[in-house]
Amino acid sequence: MSYTKEQIVELLETSTVAVERAILRIYSFQTPSEQHTKSTHRHNGRGFSSAHAEFMSSLAEWIKKSNRKPGQRLTSKQLVLGRKYIKKYWKQLMEFANNSEEVI
Repeated sequence: MSYTKEQIVELLETSTVAVERAILRIYSFQTPSEQHTKSTHRHNGRGFSSAHAEFMSSLAEWIKKSNRKPGQRLTSKQLVLGRKYIKKYWKQLMEFANNSEEVI
């Protein structure tokens, strides 16, 4: 199956689990140095933009540390902003989904 922008955005709008997985996926595209500093050093079209790197990296680390089940790891405020920002990364998510067996 080939995913479209609309399908990726729809999934992010309707699924908390998808938001969490998408945040972790984009975080995985950050370099180890970028992950460590919660910033963007290389402008290579991968990972978070410099405007979102600090906040979204902190969400990714929060999700990774949480022992709650998927879809319940972000607070309601984190989820609102995380969902808003992660939709901006639809293209990276679509490319990943279309080149792997995972949706996000």
